Amino acid sequence: MSEAAVHVGSGKVRELFQLDSERLLLVASDRISTFDVVLPTEIPDKGRVLTGLSGFWFARTRELVPNHLLALRPDARSTECRRLEMLPLECVARGYLAGSGWKDYRATGAVCGHELPAGLRESERLPEPIFTPSTKALEGHDENIDRAQAEELVGAERFAEVERVSLELYRFASEHAAKRGILIADTKFEFGLDPDGRLVLADEAFTPDSSRFWPADEYEPGRPQPSFDKQFVHDHCETLGWDKNYPAAHEPADRVLRDQGRPAMSGLPRPRVGVLVFPGSNDDRDAALALESLGAEPVLVWHAERDLPGVSAVVLPGGFSYGDYLRCGAIARFAPVMRAVTRFAEDGGLVLGICNGFQVLCEARLLPGALRPNTSLSFVCRDVPLAVEQADTLFTTRCEPGQPLSMPVKHGEGCYFADGDLLAELEANGQIVLRYLENPNGSVADVAAVINDSGNVFGLMPHPEHAVDPLLWPTDGALVLGSLVDAARERTLAAA
Repeated sequence: MSEAAVHVGSGKVRELFQLDSERLLLVASDRISTFDVVLPTEIPDKGRVLTGLSGFWFARTRELVPNHLLALRPDARSTECRRLEMLPLECVARGYLAGSGWKDYRATGAVCGHELPAGLRESERLPEPIFTPSTKALEGHDENIDRAQAEELVGAERFAEVERVSLELYRFASEHAAKRGILIADTKFEFGLDPDGRLVLADEAFTPDSSRFWPADEYEPGRPQPSFDKQFVHDHCETLGWDKNYPAAHEPADRVLRDQGRPAMSGLPRPRVGVLVFPGSNDDRDAALALESLGAEPVLVWHAERDLPGVSAVVLPGGFSYGDYLRCGAIARFAPVMRAVTRFAEDGGLVLGICNGFQVLCEARLLPGALRPNTSLSFVCRDVPLAVEQADTLFTTRCEPGQPLSMPVKHGEGCYFADGDLLAELEANGQIVLRYLENPNGSVADVAAVINDSGNVFGLMPHPEHAVDPLLWPTDGALVLGSLVDAARERTLAAA
């Protein structure tokens, strides 16, 4: 750590350090706990996943409630946070009947004092989301409590506030996730108070440690659900005859995660996405790996091919096609495979060009405008901040209008140019999809990405394939490539 930090505590997953009187440093370890007991085997990079997801949701919910996040550190697992006076409650919002809620309902017909209709099945969606607080035990297990008990801990007025905010957060995230094929069954929040007594969201938000995530296409009430969280670790530990106290079960948790986590992902079809390979391409494999991690089946397509091998989308990756002799992309536009790409695009096929691929698409007149040398006449390689101008394209459905993004650029000829008439046309038609917030290359009107007037061909200079893995950070590229995968999957299903 670059500054003095005093270790002040350890949680089940996080280590807590004091930076100064107003700031704390939370470091998410790779530990995993179940039934409030830390298991002996760590899950590699789990802490980075928790930190990245929390950062994603903190950025999107700060209009609903302030949060403690001040900064994310480059290690992708450490967060600088405001120091707060924490409330002694675990604040749980439930939209479905699962876990301890299902157990309480079977025993009493109620969950934390909420009387529910008779005859509900396991995993069934509740008529309305409910707020079910629990104690925050320093030792032993948290216990579900009712409204009266919670009000004794924090007061009636504060309880009403945390209930309202918890349900607002749950509804917001549930709607966001449902559009992307994920059901949030329930989630847990922790809140604190700042020096002015204002409520602040703390700890984490909508992570696999704090929430149940179910694939929507496999949802079937009346049984446990496949999940994208640690529920199957709970389920596995239930089979071991363990009393849920220390010492923890010794079955290696990483093997359970590896062996049981993959099937939950298998319900969605994997659309085939062609990734072109030109002599001089150097990001084709990275693009393929990123697409695969997002649920696609990448297919590498050599530049000399004259047909595309039955794909739902095509990606032209970054690099230096044909050595970038003449202008960047000027030779690649004549590659045999580009005739197939042109036919594919003219038939409405999805085509994405990244950096050099963007240049090729402009040279092939599949996208408007041109790419010129950077105004600095220097090669640029760094992360750049962007803003989403159009979130309703097939390539940005996972984004929100105006959403800030961060992705790396690495180019010497990335200065987008359009004359006055063309620029006015692009603005009027909503064809400028991303803009630079800090222009790295002199692009006209800060243009970072454009789309054709039919909405099926998209080009951008930043590299989304280098912004997918939480180990590398940032992960905003997954929003663009994930949108492409979603659109390709829809076309695969429609053609089935």
